[in-house]
Amino acid sequence: MSENPYQPPVPDMAAGESGYAFDKAPSALKAVCILCVILGALGLFGSLIGIAGLLFQQQLSEFQIDMADPSQMEMQTKMAEAQASFFIPNMFITIFNLLLAPFLLVGGIGILMKKTWGQKILSCALIAATAFIIVRTVLTSIFQMQIFGVMKETMIDSIPTGGKSGGLEAGTMETIMMTSMYFGVALGVVMSLSLAVFYFWSWRYLKKDHCQRYLNTFST
Repeated sequence: MSENPYQPPVPDMAAGESGYAFDKAPSALKAVCILCVILGALGLFGSLIGIAGLLFQQQLSEFQIDMADPSQMEMQTKMAEAQASFFIPNMFITIFNLLLAPFLLVGGIGILMKKTWGQKILSCALIAATAFIIVRTVLTSIFQMQIFGVMKETMIDSIPTGGKSGGLEAGTMETIMMTSMYFGVALGVVMSLSLAVFYFWSWRYLKKDHCQRYLNTFST
């Protein structure tokens, strides 16, 4: 508000152009940018680890099979086969994340540094991340269900038929095992979709009028 009580208020558009108002970053925008920087850095680091894991996947699987107990060797072999069948989807996920993460990182930093290119980069990165998370969730869920199918066979076979294990009936043990596995899958899906919702909401938030007024004050 002007110090002169008799001076009429400055219109929104004029205020934005003159720098009189809207020159302070909205708190939610700062939070979005900081989270994108953190998520981008974590995604970049995780992708590098993922690529290393894919490059040495066969050697690691062979090592796990060799070190497994005789009773676990069949399960390890089947799990290695399942991982090999999903090598291409896993490679796609890892490489795409490796390419996407820097844009989230750079876009967030750009807006925090009041650079005009920050909004364009972050906006594209956010909508791409939303679609990517959804596709990744579907692919990883399918892969996890295959792995859990192998684990289910091994776990059920290890339960004495008609007997007890740890004081529990065989049927109860099977129910606990299956519930735990499916709960883990469901929890992972919920967390991934929550991240997709955050990316999509952030993309929409950047287009809000008050955000655009602030972003339009950037001169470089």
